[in-house]
Amino acid sequence: MAKIDINISSDVIVKLLDVIEKGVGNLLKPWQIRRIGEAQIEIDNKVAAAKRLYEFKDNLLASLEDNVNERCSIEKHNICAIIAQAANELQEIENIDKTPVPFDWAARFFDYAKYVTEDEVRVIWARLLAEEIKKTGTYSKRTLTVLHNMEKEELISFSQMCSFVISDILPFEVFENESRSSAYMDVHKIQAMLDCGLLDTDSCEVTFASTKELEGHSLKYLFDRQVSFSISGYSLTDAGWQLSKIIPCKKNTDYALMYKKILEEETKANVDVIFKE
Repeated sequence: MAKIDINISSDVIVKLLDVIEKGVGNLLKPWQIRRIGEAQIEIDNKVAAAKRLYEFKDNLLASLEDNVNERCSIEKHNICAIIAQAANELQEIENIDKTPVPFDWAARFFDYAKYVTEDEVRVIWARLLAEEIKKTGTYSKRTLTVLHNMEKEELISFSQMCSFVISDILPFEVFENESRSSAYMDVHKIQAMLDCGLLDTDSCEVTFASTKELEGHSLKYLFDRQVSFSISGYSLTDAGWQLSKIIPCKKNTDYALMYKKILEEETKANVDVIFKE
């Protein structure tokens, strides 16, 4: 079980507890946490705030010993793990949007999250919850549904795909490259991303006019002068764009250098590649 860091602001804890109560109130009975109004009175400093969250986690875990329903116990474990990881993601965050997370969003989040048993996938759900706590409305309910319906293997493919995305476009060169005997990404994986609702099913062409840089999820291209050019491919959907912000994305040097050459040939400019940390 992930440990909750104590360095969390009281505003963050109040909002996190509010989301928890909205999302899993029924699951916590009869060991339900105290009302949020009481929590707001009690939370006067960071230490008290962290203790409040520890109390919730400990009460929920203690209930497992008396619960004969194995599935319910697993669901509680999953929820505890995600909440703890989300709290750690929120360390040292002082300023958050204090707009309450809507009840229907919180209910849907925890209804989906309670089934997440794999650590790698829990990390994504925890990051999503933390970002929603920071700013309400960052992630739509549609995005929750898209993530819920994705298999672990599809998340791995999406992470791979994000390293190829440039300005929210997946260029055709990723899987259609005449100079290579094999593509950077299998066309069947691309089809899976389309089926998941991460890519628009209609291809597009985006024109960039008078720009000196082009940004991707794992890199940035810098031109030595202002240039104009077009990129053809599939664009990320809203859900794809939102999830791309929290999915781990590793650099692909081979692809980066290949696309650098394409940009240089099209623009007749010198191009530098900067990889993001």
